Amino acid sequence: MNSPDDLPGHGWLPAKVPGTAAEIINEHRGRLVYDEANLDGRDWWWRTTVANASPNANWLLTVDGLATIADVWISGTHVLSSENMFRSYATTLATLPQSVTVVIRCRATHPFIAARYPRPRWKSSLVTLQGWRWLRTTLLGRVPAWAGSTAPVGPWRPLSLRAIDRPYVVGHCLSTELDGEDGIFTAEVRFVAPKPPRHASIKAGKTIIEAELDDHGVLRAKGRLSQVQHWWPHTHGEPHCYGVSVVIDEHTIPLPKIGFRTVVADRSTGGFDLRINGVPVFIRGACWMPLDPVSLNTDLDQLRVAIELTRKAGFNMIRVVGGTVYETDAFYDACTEAGILVWQDFMLATLDPPDDAQFIHQLEAEATQFADRVSGRPCIATVNGGSEIEQQPSFLGIPPEQSTAKVLHDVFPRLLQQHLPDVPYVPSTPTGGVMPTDTSSGISHYYGLGAYLRPLSDVRTSKVRFAAECLALSIPPEAFRVQQWFGSARAAGHHPDWKTGVPRDRTASWDFEDIRDYYIREVFHIDPMLTRMEDPERYLDLGRAIACVLMCQAFTQWRRPTSLCSGALVWTFRDLMPGAGWGITDCTGEPKAPWYALQRVLSPIAVLVSDDGLDGIVFIVCNDTAMPLEARLEVQVWSAAGKLLERATKKLEVPARAGVEIRLDEVIGHFTDAGYAYRFGPRVRDGLQVTLIGVNGSILATEVTLFGEHIRPVRDGVLTAILRHLCDEWYVDVASTELAQWVAITCADYRPAASWFHLPPGSTRRVRLERIRPESSRPTVFARALNAPEIQAEYHSSAFESELEDQ
Repeated sequence: MNSPDDLPGHGWLPAKVPGTAAEIINEHRGRLVYDEANLDGRDWWWRTTVANASPNANWLLTVDGLATIADVWISGTHVLSSENMFRSYATTLATLPQSVTVVIRCRATHPFIAARYPRPRWKSSLVTLQGWRWLRTTLLGRVPAWAGSTAPVGPWRPLSLRAIDRPYVVGHCLSTELDGEDGIFTAEVRFVAPKPPRHASIKAGKTIIEAELDDHGVLRAKGRLSQVQHWWPHTHGEPHCYGVSVVIDEHTIPLPKIGFRTVVADRSTGGFDLRINGVPVFIRGACWMPLDPVSLNTDLDQLRVAIELTRKAGFNMIRVVGGTVYETDAFYDACTEAGILVWQDFMLATLDPPDDAQFIHQLEAEATQFADRVSGRPCIATVNGGSEIEQQPSFLGIPPEQSTAKVLHDVFPRLLQQHLPDVPYVPSTPTGGVMPTDTSSGISHYYGLGAYLRPLSDVRTSKVRFAAECLALSIPPEAFRVQQWFGSARAAGHHPDWKTGVPRDRTASWDFEDIRDYYIREVFHIDPMLTRMEDPERYLDLGRAIACVLMCQAFTQWRRPTSLCSGALVWTFRDLMPGAGWGITDCTGEPKAPWYALQRVLSPIAVLVSDDGLDGIVFIVCNDTAMPLEARLEVQVWSAAGKLLERATKKLEVPARAGVEIRLDEVIGHFTDAGYAYRFGPRVRDGLQVTLIGVNGSILATEVTLFGEHIRPVRDGVLTAILRHLCDEWYVDVASTELAQWVAITCADYRPAASWFHLPPGSTRRVRLERIRPESSRPTVFARALNAPEIQAEYHSSAFESELEDQ
C-alpha cells in the first residue's frame, strides 16, 4: 500500500500518540506477538479523523518525531516526509474541511539498510547489519546486547494539528552568560500567529526585555539581569533557575527555565576536569537509558522519581548515551531544577558515520534542532559527538588518520559554536592519549573492574582521569523483585527468562553474570557455582554485595584528593527489562544494592576508608559544600569477637569544596596494622566505624569497614529488627550483636532510606521507610545480612520512643 486510499476498513487496533507499534501490540495482543512482529520488516499505518471547529482558519501541524522513514497525509494531501527519527517539523496548512483525516505511514526499514552502500571503514560488533549507519534512527531494539528494548516504529513523539487562532512558539534559541554579578540573556524565538503582532517582549525572572520582530516570524531580545544567583550542581550549591516567558500582544507563552553558570573543561594536564563557575567538580553519575524502552515516552511522575533517585545517590551528572534517543523537554527541565548536570551524546555510536552530503545534511538539521531545544538550560554540561566511534577502529588496528569522521571534527563543532557556545564539546568517547583506549589521559571507558577481569588494585594502577562509562556489572535486583518476576531465586543463573535479562556482548562467549561470578570467587573466596546449587538466595546476595564492593572501591579511590580522576559515570542507571541487568536501579526504578552503597561514598559530605597497604588505613573526608567544615572524627575499632579495641577522636577542618586525608594510626596515636599488611602474628582487628560529627553534635557522615573481604560465617541471633511508627512515618530499628556484613532491608511497599551497609557489634541503626504508594498500609519489613539469616521486623508501639538518629 502506497496511499491512504488503499487502506482497508477493518483490522485496526486502537492507538495513542505519541506511541510505537510495539507498545500498541504489547497492550492489545501480548508481548510474545510483538517479539515476532518483524517491526523493521513491514510498513505500519496510523489514522484518525477529527472534527474541524475552525473551518476558516489556517492550521499548524507540528511533528516532534516519526520513527523512522515516514509520510503524513492530511485529508488526502501528502504534507510531510521524514527520514530522520530525531527531527521535528512545523508546517502551516491552509483551511481544512469540517472532517479532517490524519494518516501516518512508517515504512519498513530493512529494505533501506539492506541496500548497497559504500563499504564502511570499519565494522561495528554492536549490530548485525552495518547498513544501520546510513539511517538516522536509534539502535535500541537493534543491538542484541541491549535486551529489553524494541525497535521503535511510529509517531514516538507528540503530533498536533491546531488552528492558528493565537501565537504559537515553534522554536527557540536561548543563551546566558555572566558579566560580573549580572547575567546577560539572549533569546531568538520563532513563532506563527494569525496576524502580525503589535508588540512583543521577553520576561526573564522579574526583568522585562523589549523584543524586536521581523517579517519572518522571528522575535529577538537581549537584556541584562542584575545580580543573578549562580546555578550549581546540587552537590556543590543551589541550582538557581529563572522562569522565562514570551509575551506577544496579550498572549503569554512559557519557555524553558534558564540558569547562569560557566562550564569549562580543563584539559591542560591531560585529563578532562570540569569546572563549574570556576570550581573543579568531581563528576559522578550514571549513563541513562529510557525509562520505558518500548514506548520511549516517560511518565512525568516516574521521571521525577528517577531524577530524585539520582540526587539521593549523590550523583551530579547523567549521560544521555549515543545510540539511544534524545530525551524529552521534561527530562532536561527536571535535571535543571534538581541540579543534575547532563552529558549529552549526539545519537551516534560505534558505527562509521558516512561523509555523504545527504547524510551530513540530516545530521546538521538534527543537531541544530536539538542544540536550540536545550539552549539556555544550565544543566547541559558537555556535548559529545558519539560513543565509541574512535574506539571501534582503534580496536581493529586502524590508524586514527584513516578513521577520522568529518561530522565529529568539523560539522558538530561548527554548529555548537553557534548554538551552544558555552558548553564544552568532545568528539567521541573514549578519546585522548596515544590511543582512545588509554585510561591515564583524556576520557576513557573504564571496564578494568568488570569485563576485563582486572584485580581491585587496577583502580589505582590504571590512573583513570575521567570515565564516561565504567563498571558494567550484572547486578541482581532486590529479593522481592526476583520472587515477583521469576518465582524464586532458583531461576537465577540458568533459566531462559533469567538469562534473557543478563547483558552480553554479541560476539563474546561469556555474559556479564560470568564476570560477576569471577569477582565473587576472587574477592570473597567462595565458589559461586556451588553456592548457587546449594543456596541460590545467598548466591544472589553475594552478587549484590560484590557489586557494592567493586563500585565503592572504585569511587573511593577516584574521589580522594590525591587522585587524578575528575569523574566517572556508571554503566547504567536503569535496566531495560526484568533481571540482573547493568542498571543500579531495576526496570521499575527500584534501587539495587550498589545504589544504596554509593549513597554513602558519593554524598556531598562523606567520610571514606581506603586500605593503602603498608601505609595503613586512610580516611578521606570530602566536603563539596560552599562552606568550610569544622568537625571531629570519631573512630572505633573492633575485634572479630566484637570487642572494642581502640576508640579515638580527632578534630579536623576541611576547606570548602575540598577534601583531606588522614591515617587511622594518626587518629589513634600509635601503629596498628589494622589492614594486616605487615602480618605480625594473627589478624586482630576485624573492622572499624568512622563517624564525622559536626560542631553541634550532629552526625554528618559515617562509614563501617570490614578488614579483608572474607565472608563472615552465618550465625543465628546476629540481627534483631523492630518496626516503629513515629509522627506518621514508619521506621525500622536494626540491631546487631556482632559485626553484621552487608545488612539488607527489604519491603515490597516501602523503600528503605538506607540498606546494604555494615553494622558494628552492639549497635542499632534507625532507617526511615519511604512510601512508594500513598495508600500503603503498615509495612512488612525484612532484614538480613551476609552473616545473618533473614528475620521479619516485629511491630512495637508505645507512647514514648527513644530518639535515635535517622541515618
